Amino acid sequence: MSRDHVVHIATDAPAPVASGVPYKFQPIVRIGSNTVFGYEILYRGPKVIDWNDVDRMILSYLSSAARGLPTLFVNLSNEAFLQAPIEQLLTAATKNDVYFELSESIPSLELFDAIAAKVNRLTDLGVRFAVDDFGAGHDGLGRTFALQSIAVVKVDGAMLHQAMLHKKNADMLQRVVAQWKQDGTVTVAECIETADMLSFATQLDFDLVQGWHVDDLVPAFDLTDPARRRGG
Repeated sequence: MSRDHVVHIATDAPAPVASGVPYKFQPIVRIGSNTVFGYEILYRGPKVIDWNDVDRMILSYLSSAARGLPTLFVNLSNEAFLQAPIEQLLTAATKNDVYFELSESIPSLELFDAIAAKVNRLTDLGVRFAVDDFGAGHDGLGRTFALQSIAVVKVDGAMLHQAMLHKKNADMLQRVVAQWKQDGTVTVAECIETADMLSFATQLDFDLVQGWHVDDLVPAFDLTDPARRRGG
């Protein structure tokens, strides 16, 4: 079981979280060297809070100042992403080292088109995006086809598990990973929960891995440690 090391981030958000929002910084690790590429920031507060509010709080936190944090992967709900001003997203990404993760859950073609148009506009401005949970929910290929430039693709753990069970699936996924890498897209295998899954992701030549098993391979994030802050 992974260590759920929680960091409280002070925000200017309204109650009930004004005193500090609890997040886990889950490491995303380079295969082979076991060095940290970045962290996905995961909310660990009260379950009753609206997820859109969570996304807006972290976006407000990152856009208000240069925080000196390491590379962060930030999930944004469809609603929070579409409602956020272009300027706020751009500011958050330029003041800090941020990749915004795009949800696999898109309920309509109209919403999908609106998200793709905004992503492409922001990409032109230098903002980086990651396709989250490729192989789950809304067709991952649909997202990659509609977006003109994706910095990172994160492959869902269930897809990785299916590839482990069937050689033809493994061969197909390996070819897709190779094509992404040839195109300059960073590849992440998600939900790595065992040593066998880590070994399989290594065989398929993923760049990075993330999950419970990986959490125990690197030190927990410490917000007070200068070496773990950007530029440290």
